[in-house]
Amino acid sequence: MFQRFHDISVSMLEERGIQATYFASDGKGHSSNLAKLGNAAHRQLLASGFNDLTLLSVVAVPKGSDAPAFDLTASVDFSSSCELGTEMTVFSKDVRFPLEFHSFRELLVSLTNLYDWDFGYVTHPPFERSPLAYISGYCDGTQPQDEEDRNQAWHDAPPEVRLRRARNIFPLSLLNSAQLSVPVAPGRTLAGLLQSTAGCTLDELVPGRLWLSTVEPHLVQGLRSLLKGAAALVEGD
Repeated sequence: MFQRFHDISVSMLEERGIQATYFASDGKGHSSNLAKLGNAAHRQLLASGFNDLTLLSVVAVPKGSDAPAFDLTASVDFSSSCELGTEMTVFSKDVRFPLEFHSFRELLVSLTNLYDWDFGYVTHPPFERSPLAYISGYCDGTQPQDEEDRNQAWHDAPPEVRLRRARNIFPLSLLNSAQLSVPVAPGRTLAGLLQSTAGCTLDELVPGRLWLSTVEPHLVQGLRSLLKGAAALVEGD
């Protein structure tokens, strides 16, 4: 699985003219430090068959940068463990890789073939000031209090709650049947709300398992406010 992720992530960047330059791997016998693609550590990873990994990150930075942790313009992270489950994070502030519906749907379809995902979401400013910190679940000192509070609510939610309730409303989401079936008002579910709201779409992506929801950006904050306190969203309580 990690080898397929490595190949998909490198190719998705290269197809958009972005050169993957660094990687990090964690797990038994791995340091988790960022190292250049193509160096001895990377060749060793390729030769190992990607065994005993719990995390793999592929990172792109501007040409000439020797500070990938600070200068990254795009990154793709994949983590999997018995304790924490499996998670994939895609981050980009490179104009060649906009995380918008028209450019991202095809990529999402290919990623569903990598793993049997339970849910997913795409966000960007102004909905979250610091998307990478928000998705990764940490506070970087630049987020407003509301964003930190929502981050904490997601961090505190146990896995069984995350599987049954969507994190929030986003421009692009992957939602499972349990999340879509949550009541948002008497006689109405989240699926019904999305299907009846102009500017929103809901399409079956993985038959019977996963649906792709799109929300026009100008509607996101309004729907978040509408669902505040409805117990339909992890961050909406």
